[in-house]
Formats: sequence, structure tokens, C-alpha cells
Amino acid sequence: MFDLALRGVAKTDSTLLRLRLIGRVEATTLTGESVLPVGGKTKGLLAILALSDRKPVARSHLAELLWSRRPDDLARASLRQEIHRLLDALSPLGVDVIDVQRHTLALKPALTSVDVERILNGGKSILRELPAPNEVLLSELNGIDPAFNEWIEGQRARLNRHIYQLFESALRTQVDPDTILETADHLLMRDGLNEAAWRARIQAWVTKGEYAQAATLGDQVVQLFQDQLGTVPGPATMGLVRGLQERIAFDSYSKTHHGQSVENDARCSMPMRVLKTPDFFPRWRRGGFPLCWFTTAYSGLNCCCSA
Repeated sequence: MFDLALRGVAKTDSTLLRLRLIGRVEATTLTGESVLPVGGKTKGLLAILALSDRKPVARSHLAELLWSRRPDDLARASLRQEIHRLLDALSPLGVDVIDVQRHTLALKPALTSVDVERILNGGKSILRELPAPNEVLLSELNGIDPAFNEWIEGQRARLNRHIYQLFESALRTQVDPDTILETADHLLMRDGLNEAAWRARIQAWVTKGEYAQAATLGDQVVQLFQDQLGTVPGPATMGLVRGLQERIAFDSYSKTHHGQSVENDARCSMPMRVLKTPDFFPRWRRGGFPLCWFTTAYSGLNCCCSA
């Protein structure tokens, strides 16, 4: 379903400046020429403008992010120098792609494209074009300023939340268990504690009739949460795991007493769908009644065999 080799700008992109901020930072022209600034602060300035949702950014805010330890007057002077350096680096474009105003700066939307922006504005189809999980947003710019570091972490969290939501939305609409497993695996490579992905994997194996594999995954997710967080997964995940454990325990009980699976009791021609109902198992565990009696009592159907 996913091809991580599909990267970069869409083939129909005709913008003059193309920015890649995930993984290795790149700034290229329409013909592929690099116009990436050299200095870290200049790159940081360009990154802030690129991730501002196409809104003008106040000069005062730019100075606070890039020179948080300097007095305001020195920070503003440094910003003016970096603006000139950025404009010089982008001069091969032949057109001003940055709207420079007295109090604000902004990238001109019609002339620029940003890889992060395409992901944030894209639907589930963008999952095919995602970068590899180990490629981090603006990884090269860590450490240029404490305030900038904090801003980067916020941008990374924002991007990851959106990606996780896209995967979870895909899982809710998919039907084929193999496709669900593939999608869940890709999500877990990015967020190993994502409960929606773990539940989808477990349910997919149940759909395939592989209850032992589903139970193994249930044990794994519980152990993972205990090891990393010192707690258990949330109620939805634990309910699924416990229901599966009771389902397997009930099947084992039936095989012991009837010599076969509860799915196909030769003494009874009635359907056994009721055995898949989660709230059935606690009643069975408390009762200790013969299988067919309890099935008929719970389902309201008549059984052809005797208890």
C-alpha cells in the first residue's frame, strides 16, 4: 500500500522555490538548482516562514525565536542581517518570493511549495508519499537557539499528530485484514504505543481466524506499556485483550468437555455466534453450566441436543 520511495515535490508543481524540511533540508529552484542558505540562523529564518501557514510573521517573533538570549535591539539588528543573507541566497530565482514588510515577513504562496505543508493539507492519499519514519523535521537545525528548539519540537508534534490521524482514519475505513495489518504496521513504526494500531492488528488477526496470533499481540501490547510507561493500555485496548483471552479460555473449555471447538459442536446444529459476544464469557465463567444449555439459555434458541 505504501511506497516510501515516493518522495519530493508533486510532478505538477510549478512553483519557483521548493522547500524540503523533513530529513535533509533542501531549497531548490524549478530547474533543480540549490538556493539553500549556508548559515544555520538563515536556514532557521526560512524554516519559520515556511511553517507559518502562509501567514505573515512578526519581526519581533522571529527575533525572539532566533536570538532569545540577546537584548531586543541586538536581536533586531541580527535579524536584519539574516534577512539580507536570505534574500541574497534566493536571488537566483529572479523573483522576490518573500514579502518583506516593515513589521512582518511572509513567503508568497503562489511562488513556493513546502513538503510539510503538502502533508498537513493532504488526505489519506498523502500516506503514499510520506518520508521514512527516521527522517525528522528540521533535524539539521537543532541547537541554534533554545527558543527555536522549543518551536521545532512543537512543529514536529503537530506534524506527527496529523500523520497519526491520517493512519487512524485509514484503519477505520479499511476492511481487508491484510491491508489493515500493513497500515497498522506503518503507524507503529512511527508511534510504537499507538493503541488504535495495536487494536487494529489484533482485530485483523481475529478476522483471519488466527486467535493465537491475536492473543500473542495482546500480551505484547500489555507488556510494552508496562515496560515503557509502567501502566497498562487504555480501557478499549484492555477490553479487547481480556475479551480475546476469555474467548480462547472458553474455546479450550469446550474442547476439553466436548472434544472440539465451540465453533462447530457436532451435537448441536444451532449457530454458535453467541460465543463471540464479549459479555457472554463472564456469565459462562460464573455458571459452570453445560455448553448447549447455556448457549440456548443465552440466545433464546432451541437446541436439538440434550445437556
